[in-house]
Amino acid sequence: MHDANFTPEPSASSRERGPRGAWVIAGVTLGVVLFHVSALRSADFSPDDVALGRNTVAFTAEHGGRRISGPIPEFPALASTARAAREAGRPLVLWLGASQLYAINNPEAGARTAVAFAAAAAEARGSRAAWVQCASPNSNAHELFCMYLAFHQAGLIPSRLVVSFTYDDLKEPGIRDSALHILRPLDPETLRLGGAAAAHIEAERARFAAGIAAKSAATPVKRTATEGTPQERLEAALVDGLERHWSAWAVRGNLSAEAETWWKMPVTTLAFKVFDRPQVHVPDEMAAWNLSALHGLFDLAAADGARVLVYQAPHNPGLKPFYHPRGEYDRAQAALEADCRARGFDWLDLEKLVPAGLWGETNNFTPDVFHFRVEGHRLLGEAIERAVAERDG
Repeated sequence: MHDANFTPEPSASSRERGPRGAWVIAGVTLGVVLFHVSALRSADFSPDDVALGRNTVAFTAEHGGRRISGPIPEFPALASTARAAREAGRPLVLWLGASQLYAINNPEAGARTAVAFAAAAAEARGSRAAWVQCASPNSNAHELFCMYLAFHQAGLIPSRLVVSFTYDDLKEPGIRDSALHILRPLDPETLRLGGAAAAHIEAERARFAAGIAAKSAATPVKRTATEGTPQERLEAALVDGLERHWSAWAVRGNLSAEAETWWKMPVTTLAFKVFDRPQVHVPDEMAAWNLSALHGLFDLAAADGARVLVYQAPHNPGLKPFYHPRGEYDRAQAALEADCRARGFDWLDLEKLVPAGLWGETNNFTPDVFHFRVEGHRLLGEAIERAVAERDG
C-alpha cells in the first residue's frame, strides 16, 4: 500500500555524495591557492642562476661612467667602452671568464666585482689601462673564443688578454645562441689562425643565422582536428585570458623549473656525501673538445699581438671530498700551465687565493665551489691588476 506521506531514505551512495563533493571542492580550492602562492614565489626563478647558490647575486660593473662588465648579450655596450678607450689612446685589458667573475655572495651595499676592483687599482696606480670584462654563466672555451672573436671582428684587439680557466667548464657542451649572435662570418685568415675550433664556430654561426632567416620566412602549417572550430577559439581565449589576468598562471614555467631543480639537487648531493666521492668528472672527450677552442683562442690572440695572461681560477679550499677527482684536476692545470709557458704567455696559480671563510653556500646548503664574497673579489681583482702591471710596466 502506497503512503503519500512516505519519504524514502537516501541511499548510502547519495549520503556519501554530499560530503565527498565538499571535500573535492575544498581540495581543488586548496590546490589552486597553493599553486598561486608557489608560482608567485617562483616568479623570479631562473634555472640559469641556480648555480650561483644561496644568497649569491649577479652584478655588472661600471667605471668612469661606462659599463665595463656584462654577459655575452651585452657585447655592444662593452664594445662601446672598448672603442672609447681605443679612441682615447688607452691600452685595453680584456678579461674573459664565467660566473665567478660577476657573482657575489651575500653582497652588501656598494658591493663591487673583481674587474671593478682591478680598474680602481689601476687608476690609483696611475695606469691609463681600460678594463673590460665579458663573462657568462658556465661559459665553456668555445664561448670564450666567441667573446674574443667578437672583439677581434670589431677591431678592438686588447693590449692584454686575461683568461680565467675554470676546469669545471670544460665539461660544458655546445655553443649558446647568444654567443653565435654577436658574430659576423669569420674571414679566411681568422679561420686559418683559429683552427678547427674556429671552423666549428663558423659552421654553428652559419647554422644559427640560417635558422633565424628560415624562421622569419616560414609560414607554419597547422594541421589539427580543432583548427577553425569553436573549441580552438575557446581554448585560445582561456589560455590568453589566464595569462593576462592570473599572474600565477603566467609564470607557471618558473614554478615547474624550480620544482624540478630542487628535488634533483638534494638527491645528487646526498648521494655524493654517502659515497664520499668527488661530485664532477669531466669526460675526456669534452675536455679535449673545449681545450681545442682554448688553443684556437690562444693562437688568434697571439697572432693579433695581444699579451695573454691565463690563471687558474680560485677554488674553495679544504672541501672534502674535493669537487673534482684531484689527480684529474691537477693534471689538467699542469698541462695548461706548460702550454702557456711554451707559448710565452703569463700563468698564475690562484687556486688558494680566496680563504675558505669568504666562500658562499650552494642551494643544497653545502659550500660553494665557485662563488665568494666581496672581499674575495677584491683579492682577485687586485691580484690580476698587480700581475698585469708587473708584466706590462
